[in-house]
Amino acid sequence: MPSHLRDLLLLAGYAIAFWLLYQTANLFWYPSAGLRFAMLLLAPIRLVIPALVAEQGMFVLFGPFSLEEFLWPSLLITLGRYLVAASGPLLLRRLGNPIPSNPGSMGLLLGAMLATAAATALFNLFYPFASLEELARSTLLLQLTVGDYIGMLVVVPPVLIATRL
Repeated sequence: MPSHLRDLLLLAGYAIAFWLLYQTANLFWYPSAGLRFAMLLLAPIRLVIPALVAEQGMFVLFGPFSLEEFLWPSLLITLGRYLVAASGPLLLRRLGNPIPSNPGSMGLLLGAMLATAAATALFNLFYPFASLEELARSTLLLQLTVGDYIGMLVVVPPVLIATRL
């Protein structure tokens, strides 16, 4: 199979899987964050930006966001959220083999997942969760961080195990 066709199938599969996992998400459970982390950790670097564009395209096509919401403030926050979401996995890549093989590398993976979840939650406070006024900002930040981290804990290890087979 030609590499560009394989890449296109991988991107389409990622976008569809992300969207399907998103349908099950809530503040305490965001498995899409785990799929994004695993993709950023394992996919070839050339596919990182196209995968994030495909992910965002699913939101534009199927909602809940519209193109009108992607004006400068929202667009900048979305780009910032993707930058911090990519920081943990890309740092792990930079440090060497991203697949843990000992307790130290597992601790590094768990730390990168937690840092990524917390940083992404900070951006989510501004958009799209800025209108949730029934919760204190600190409570919302903690719920978003825990939701992303749980999503990562549920998705990333099975994906890493599957890649080692």
